[in-house]
Amino acid sequence: ITLLTWMVSTLLLFRAGTIVNPNTAVLVGLSITGSLAHDRLLARLIPCLSLLSISAVYLLVDNGLLSQGLPPSELGLLLGCVMAVAYLVVLARLSGRNLAQALQSDQEKTQQLELAMTAGSLCCFNFDARTGCVLVNEDSCELLDLPVGEHLLRNLAVFSQSDVQKMQQGLMQTLQGTPFPSLDLQLQGGIGSGKWFRLFMTASAGARRRLICVMQDIDEQKRTELLKENFTAMVSHELRTPLTALLGAMGLLQGLHFQNMNKDAQGLLDLGML
Repeated sequence: ITLLTWMVSTLLLFRAGTIVNPNTAVLVGLSITGSLAHDRLLARLIPCLSLLSISAVYLLVDNGLLSQGLPPSELGLLLGCVMAVAYLVVLARLSGRNLAQALQSDQEKTQQLELAMTAGSLCCFNFDARTGCVLVNEDSCELLDLPVGEHLLRNLAVFSQSDVQKMQQGLMQTLQGTPFPSLDLQLQGGIGSGKWFRLFMTASAGARRRLICVMQDIDEQKRTELLKENFTAMVSHELRTPLTALLGAMGLLQGLHFQNMNKDAQGLLDLGML
């Protein structure tokens, strides 16, 4: 619609042969609305085209290359201003409606993100590779036991030194463009002291050398894995003791009385020793 309006206004302006014409005001209003458009190409193209049309008509008229088709009219110029204002109002209402829908969509996405972070027990913070600082926000300050602001990674007491070294390696790996899967670490302070978290990192699309870090609470998963390991170790120990004694007795039987046994007994003893 905007491009079609520019084309028609430009043709009428050339036909009139003067810039003192309603279409001049329409093109000026069109350039203003175009510069406010959400589309980058449209925001740059429409003002340039509108000003180019007005300049071309002015230069052609000034050099006598364009005959005047309509006499200059102040009333016509005023009418063009009214038309331009009306065009601005219509586009402003359409833009306002689209902006309201965009804001509503952003709010819904924000609510969905907050719900997902709550359901997944997630904590988010940023890391600035240029300064080596962790950027703590209100959502992560309580868990990390830190005030809101910038804190050097190497000075954070909430992470152990070994975890800090692993995090630095992962940060460098992510900055170099290599995907970093995850890192399991145990907090040393704050309300999450002793709990296990899984750290994910990715490069920020909005700023260079800045990473987005997300920690997921996996303490329950780690405790379950530890219980499985302990259960397996206990069962292995409890079974190994009687089996060792049984194998010793069978070895003694095989060494002392194997020749005195019939073939069936010898086969069963050999099978048991396997």
